[in-house]
Amino acid sequence: DPRGALLRSLTEMNQMLGMIASMEAHGAPTELDLSKPEVNWWYTPTMEQHPYVLPDPTLPLTKPTDHAHDWNTDGKANVEKVVTLLADHGMTMSVANMTKPDIGMPVVKVVVPGIRHFWPRFAPGRLYEVPVKMGWRDTALTELELNPTPIFW
Repeated sequence: DPRGALLRSLTEMNQMLGMIASMEAHGAPTELDLSKPEVNWWYTPTMEQHPYVLPDPTLPLTKPTDHAHDWNTDGKANVEKVVTLLADHGMTMSVANMTKPDIGMPVVKVVVPGIRHFWPRFAPGRLYEVPVKMGWRDTALTELELNPTPIFW
């Protein structure tokens, strides 16, 4: 779902905007200590160093409206769609109700064995296999190649 991916990436970007205000309040560092991951993250990247953020030059440019977006406001239907998508790839979903009665807000914990969190937990599996299965790579990346620019929090 490219449209959903775009919306999620914008959401993630907006979550980082608070850091920009904090940096502006404290001023840019006078010396760039490149041993600090956050300094590398905010002050030194270039498109040449991170070509994965650019569009694939072999594909035609598209707009979000060019892609199907069949998610809706029916939470049950959306969950059923995710369960079906996971099943199509041989995965299952486990859900635990973590709601606390005194808070009054529904909370669940969802676990899908085989899916990896964005934190650097690089056990064998999906992170290595999917790019090859999708035809994006001829061979799997090594652990050292997998995430050369980790998020620092």
